[in-house]
Amino acid sequence: MIKSQKFGEYLLSLSPTERAFSGRRVKVISKFIEEDVELSKPGYQEYLSKFGMDLNDTDRKYLCDFLYFSGVRRLGGARKPKGKVAEKIATITEVNMKMVCAFLEWAKKQRDYSVSSIRMKRDHMVKFFRYFSTFNLANCRDFIATMEHDGMSPKTLNMYMITLKQYGEYVKKPVTMRKISIPRSLSVENVPTEKEYQAFIQWLRDNEKWQMYWVVRILGSTGMRRSELNQLTWNDILSGDFFPLCKGKKRRMIYFPNTVVKELKEWLKSHPTDTSEKLIISKRFGKPLSDRGLDQILKNQALNAGFPKEKAHCHAFRHFFAKQYLAKTKDVIQLAELLGHESVDTTRLYLQKSKAEQARDINKYITW
Repeated sequence: MIKSQKFGEYLLSLSPTERAFSGRRVKVISKFIEEDVELSKPGYQEYLSKFGMDLNDTDRKYLCDFLYFSGVRRLGGARKPKGKVAEKIATITEVNMKMVCAFLEWAKKQRDYSVSSIRMKRDHMVKFFRYFSTFNLANCRDFIATMEHDGMSPKTLNMYMITLKQYGEYVKKPVTMRKISIPRSLSVENVPTEKEYQAFIQWLRDNEKWQMYWVVRILGSTGMRRSELNQLTWNDILSGDFFPLCKGKKRRMIYFPNTVVKELKEWLKSHPTDTSEKLIISKRFGKPLSDRGLDQILKNQALNAGFPKEKAHCHAFRHFFAKQYLAKTKDVIQLAELLGHESVDTTRLYLQKSKAEQARDINKYITW
């Protein structure tokens, strides 16, 4: 059962191109799963002792890739870092620091990254130049091998690879490195239930925490990203739709339910507001709230309301919207459009159930 589940997650982690030509891969791994061997290095060796003669180098690579994805390391034929461990150099040159700064300015204009993303990319490149003074493919591979040797997680390594690829694009020295296969998963354990959501917005309403009430109300009824929320004005809600700039400098349409629009119109009658202003404004400084400021207010009010702290962040309410919409409509394609996902495979992750939901279904349906 565990092997089959891991296999499903592994297939989801493949790129669309790999998935389109995965017939042989599926056949080889399926045969391994059907055999009564453990998902471990001894299990792999036992399998090779029985069927190794039938496997070519590509077949072994498929098996090792699947096992590495499942957490099984040091198989001999498993993924090895393409590079060697490097030592830190004394200092970062002034030229390289200037190039990093110029790269960050370029990245801001090209992709409209958030402040935290730009800071992360700066840290990535500064760390690279602490090991190498020259940027090229060989040094990039040695850098990733060094980070992997130091115990960096596959997910973080992939993020470093993305930054290195973008830096190579900026300096016109393209680098190509294969990303590490990792599970594409959604943390469905920390998504608010409908009961928790309703209780939270009721507490915000009763205690007249109006700014956070409308933030949570909008996030929970539209699935909006925080970067999109930062652009939202009261007039946008009243108009019934919103066309913000989102990831990759693309735009998408966001719709506001009639119930929300009607509720806001009634609220404005007793709460005079400049509807041309943005929804998220600092009462103290009259400027848009920072991401950290918004998170802190949300967590403080969640604590006072008895709302789970681990679920008190903007993206949790985006997940809440997706889970609720999918439960009521079963329409994954439409949900992908509403969330602004480029691939439906990303949206399919919302089909997962939390441990509590799985346990409830077992108790409900298993009656034999």
